[in-house]
Amino acid sequence: MGSVLQLFITVGIASGYFVCYGTSRFVSSLSWRFPAGMQAVVACILAVGTPFLPHSPRWLRHVGRAAEADASWVKLGVSTADAEKTEENAERQNVPRESVWKEARQMWNKKATGIDGVLYYAPLLFTQAGLPGQQASFIASGVTGLVNIACTIAVQFFADTWSRRTSMISGGSIIAACMLIIGTLYATSASDTAAGRWAIIVLIYIFVVAFSCTWAIVVRIIASEIQPTRTRAAATSFGQCMNWVINWIVAFTTPLFLAHSSSGPYFTFGACNARSSRLSSASLSSPKPAVHRSKRSTKLSKSVLGKPHLSSGYTREDTARRNA
Repeated sequence: MGSVLQLFITVGIASGYFVCYGTSRFVSSLSWRFPAGMQAVVACILAVGTPFLPHSPRWLRHVGRAAEADASWVKLGVSTADAEKTEENAERQNVPRESVWKEARQMWNKKATGIDGVLYYAPLLFTQAGLPGQQASFIASGVTGLVNIACTIAVQFFADTWSRRTSMISGGSIIAACMLIIGTLYATSASDTAAGRWAIIVLIYIFVVAFSCTWAIVVRIIASEIQPTRTRAAATSFGQCMNWVINWIVAFTTPLFLAHSSSGPYFTFGACNARSSRLSSASLSSPKPAVHRSKRSTKLSKSVLGKPHLSSGYTREDTARRNA
């Protein structure tokens, strides 16, 4: 579900690029009223559809409304066996942990990569890199949005087979390198050459691809996996709050920073990315993805107990580690 949410976000960003590109030719106030109106229409559709969504079965079970929880599972199209397995895992994870601050930290690190600065101000960045013409910059920004969508769709098929820790470290290293190299090109005036300008443009695309394939999805998955039922609502709300706080800071300061220094923002984001990668290396364990855990657990249970393990793919060691 975290991957689907990220996909909708990328579709919205790309749509915004092309809508703004189309309305940029208007000479009246319609150039900004039309995009705002489209947002209002989408918001109204979501608001109208919200009452038709069923309550979360986990929340219903948590507050003692078991019958409604069962009905909610049926409405969501989840089989009884899958529902029991999900609730069993939720009970196993329902232990006190510092998950609230973990999620907030993950969201902070994700937005401190500078992805919002790149996506929000892509036309400005491409113009600064030497791409001639406003229309060319808008088109390049739209292509960035399409690349973002394509990478998000592709990664959804592999998200559960890749190690979370490896994805975080490798993705963070690549995006940190891209930011630091771009900053170096600007600081050394290499951006004044044709090769330097094209290198910056290519590095921006590499940054977007690396982020979309790793941090964009993996952070959301990790944020949901570390939440026990007891603190899920509060932790998710606080994490989303932190997400919007750093989002606003990056969106507000990036153009001001770029106006005073062409290289400074890239060095800042690069340093944040390097730090986040180091923290991921130190704080994240390296368990195998869920699909591999399930196969390993089933094989172990058959060899020891002579029958399949019924705890949805978790070994006793996994359970002990979660409860530690």
